[in-house]
Amino acid sequence: MNKKNIALGFLGALLLTTGTAYYLLVERYDKIQPKVIFEKDGPEKKLKKEKFILYIPDDNLEKLKLQEREAEVAGSSDNLINLIFELLKSEIDYKFRYRGESGDELEAPFLDEGVKLLNTFIDGQDVYLNFNYNFKENMKTPQQELLIVYSIVNSITQSAEYKRVKILVNNKEIDRLNFYRLSKFYEKNLEI
Repeated sequence: MNKKNIALGFLGALLLTTGTAYYLLVERYDKIQPKVIFEKDGPEKKLKKEKFILYIPDDNLEKLKLQEREAEVAGSSDNLINLIFELLKSEIDYKFRYRGESGDELEAPFLDEGVKLLNTFIDGQDVYLNFNYNFKENMKTPQQELLIVYSIVNSITQSAEYKRVKILVNNKEIDRLNFYRLSKFYEKNLEI
């Protein structure tokens, strides 16, 4: 019986010790404030006005021309790049004529509204832009593709913060859009 009492006493002491330790541990974590990992942009964030230089196709759709725009920005680099793309889309809202595969003359939006920038990734001075599949489907002529790609690249790299841009489609590196190679990084080219 003596061994049984010792075992029960030991078990009781162990239970009391672990229960107290658990209580103290839980009590301590309840007092620690959670760490904010992602901040949501809300109305409490201050917006600041910034000027942007956009490179948009000229009226003849032959070269890129400079256009200055002003917009309000909420701090993060991703927001800035998304804003630049949305500003470009609003400026490139016209239709153009091209010859289809059958030789018929067709009309299409220069940059279709279905083209979406899904997300961005920044690695130092390199920017990765991930577009939906409509980006690839939108390209009808080599000139249109060249102007759209460099409109985006030149507008983003106008900031000294970014030097090169890599374009992805649906989270994948693709060798080419419809006419030009996409497997490389693009740098600003003011000759277009």
